[in-house]
Amino acid sequence: MVQHRYDVYGLTELSLTDARSIIEKALGLELSERGSEYFGGAYYKYRLDSGREAILFSNFIAARADWVRGRHKDYSVLLEVSDLEDMDEIQQRLMASCSGIVLLETSTIDDESESVGES
Repeated sequence: MVQHRYDVYGLTELSLTDARSIIEKALGLELSERGSEYFGGAYYKYRLDSGREAILFSNFIAARADWVRGRHKDYSVLLEVSDLEDMDEIQQRLMASCSGIVLLETSTIDDESESVGES
Protein backbone atom coordinates (compact mmCIF):
# COMPACT_ATOMS: atom_id res chain seq x y z
CA MET A 1 0.00 0.00 0.00
CA VAL A 2 1.24 3.49 -0.89
CA GLN A 3 0.38 6.68 0.96
CA HIS A 4 -0.22 9.94 -0.89
CA ARG A 5 0.25 13.20 1.01
CA TYR A 6 -1.45 16.51 0.38
CA ASP A 7 -0.44 19.76 2.13
CA VAL A 8 -1.94 23.24 2.14
CA TYR A 9 0.18 26.24 3.10
CA GLY A 10 -1.02 29.76 3.81
CA LEU A 11 0.97 32.90 3.11
CA THR A 12 0.24 36.27 4.63
CA GLU A 13 1.17 39.79 3.62
CA LEU A 14 2.55 38.71 0.25
CA SER A 15 1.33 39.34 -3.25
CA LEU A 16 0.84 36.33 -5.50
CA THR A 17 3.89 37.36 -7.55
CA ASP A 18 6.12 37.75 -4.48
CA ALA A 19 4.90 34.41 -3.13
CA ARG A 20 5.76 32.78 -6.47
CA SER A 21 9.35 34.02 -6.27
CA ILE A 22 9.77 32.75 -2.70
CA ILE A 23 8.28 29.33 -3.48
CA GLU A 24 10.33 28.85 -6.65
CA LYS A 25 13.55 29.76 -4.86
CA ALA A 26 12.78 27.60 -1.79
CA LEU A 27 11.85 24.51 -3.80
CA GLY A 28 14.03 24.95 -6.88
CA LEU A 29 11.15 24.56 -9.31
CA GLU A 30 9.38 26.73 -11.85
CA LEU A 31 5.72 27.60 -11.43
CA SER A 32 4.02 28.29 -14.77
CA GLU A 33 1.44 31.04 -14.97
CA ARG A 34 -2.05 29.86 -15.84
CA GLY A 35 -5.47 31.45 -16.00
CA SER A 36 -8.71 30.20 -14.49
CA GLU A 37 -12.11 31.62 -13.63
CA TYR A 38 -12.19 29.28 -10.65
CA PHE A 39 -9.03 30.91 -9.24
CA GLY A 40 -10.17 34.38 -10.30
CA GLY A 41 -7.58 34.88 -13.02
CA ALA A 42 -3.87 34.20 -12.79
CA TYR A 43 -2.46 31.38 -10.69
CA TYR A 44 0.76 29.36 -10.80
CA LYS A 45 1.24 25.64 -11.24
CA TYR A 46 4.01 23.06 -11.25
CA ARG A 47 2.88 19.68 -12.58
CA LEU A 48 4.65 16.39 -13.16
CA ASP A 49 3.51 13.89 -15.80
CA SER A 50 2.35 11.65 -12.94
CA GLY A 51 -0.26 14.26 -11.99
CA ARG A 52 1.55 15.34 -8.83
CA GLU A 53 1.51 19.11 -8.56
CA ALA A 54 1.86 22.34 -6.65
CA ILE A 55 -0.67 25.14 -7.18
CA LEU A 56 -0.21 28.70 -5.91
CA PHE A 57 -3.21 31.05 -5.98
CA SER A 58 -4.82 34.11 -4.43
CA ASN A 59 -7.35 33.02 -1.86
CA PHE A 60 -9.70 35.99 -2.27
CA ILE A 61 -11.28 36.85 -5.62
CA ALA A 62 -12.16 40.53 -5.55
CA ALA A 63 -14.31 40.41 -8.71
CA ARG A 64 -16.64 37.91 -7.02
CA ALA A 65 -16.03 39.10 -3.45
CA ASP A 66 -15.52 35.44 -2.59
CA TRP A 67 -12.89 33.14 -1.10
CA VAL A 68 -11.44 30.15 -2.95
CA ARG A 69 -10.89 28.34 0.37
CA GLY A 70 -13.22 30.02 2.84
CA ARG A 71 -11.88 28.12 5.83
CA HIS A 72 -8.53 29.90 5.35
CA LYS A 73 -9.67 33.54 5.21
CA ASP A 74 -6.66 34.68 7.25
CA TYR A 75 -4.34 33.87 4.32
CA SER A 76 -4.21 35.94 1.14
CA VAL A 77 -2.27 33.33 -0.84
CA LEU A 78 -2.47 29.54 -0.66
CA LEU A 79 -0.12 26.83 -1.89
CA GLU A 80 -1.49 23.32 -2.36
CA VAL A 81 1.15 20.61 -2.75
CA SER A 82 -0.08 17.24 -4.00
CA ASP A 83 2.14 14.26 -3.33
CA LEU A 84 5.45 15.56 -4.69
CA GLU A 85 8.67 13.71 -3.88
CA ASP A 86 9.89 14.14 -0.27
CA MET A 87 7.01 16.11 1.19
CA ASP A 88 8.84 16.42 4.53
CA GLU A 89 11.76 18.22 2.88
CA ILE A 90 9.36 20.45 0.94
CA GLN A 91 7.74 21.40 4.24
CA GLN A 92 11.13 22.17 5.85
CA ARG A 93 12.27 24.28 2.90
CA LEU A 94 9.04 26.25 2.78
CA MET A 95 8.97 26.93 6.51
CA ALA A 96 12.62 28.08 6.44
CA SER A 97 12.15 30.31 3.39
CA CYS A 98 9.73 32.85 4.85
CA SER A 99 8.28 33.51 8.30
CA GLY A 100 4.91 34.20 6.68
CA ILE A 101 4.39 30.61 5.46
CA VAL A 102 2.21 28.38 7.63
CA LEU A 103 1.26 24.72 7.16
CA LEU A 104 -2.54 24.80 7.40
CA GLU A 105 -3.49 21.24 6.51
CA THR A 106 -1.82 17.95 5.84
CA SER A 107 -3.59 14.76 4.90
CA THR A 108 -2.60 11.33 3.71
CA ILE A 109 -4.60 8.91 1.65
CA ASP A 110 -3.84 5.20 1.53
CA ASP A 111 -3.92 3.79 -1.98
CA GLU A 112 -4.46 0.06 -1.61
CA SER A 113 -4.34 -0.42 -5.39
CA GLU A 114 -0.64 0.47 -5.42
CA SER A 115 2.14 -1.47 -3.74
CA VAL A 116 5.50 -0.12 -2.72
CA GLY A 117 8.00 -0.91 -5.46
CA GLU A 118 5.45 -0.98 -8.31
CA SER A 119 5.93 1.43 -11.19
